[in-house]
Amino acid sequence: MGRPLVEAAAGRLSAAYRAKGVVAARAARTEADVAAYVAYRAPATYAAALDVLSRLGSLRPEWRPITLLDVGA
Repeated sequence: MGRPLVEAAAGRLSAAYRAKGVVAARAARTEADVAAYVAYRAPATYAAALDVLSRLGSLRPEWRPITLLDVGA
């Protein structure tokens, strides 16, 4: 799978995320869609989650979470 295919999938995935009523899980249907998500969306999602959890850790250093609920964007 080449870069142009992944870039095209990234464009479709991004448009699907912005469209009303589209469930993200239905947006990634092909191997190129998955590669696009990993390349373009996952790093920002990881960074945002890390930032929030790091701030929580600074505010409550004794807190040790047992579970995590992802409520989406």
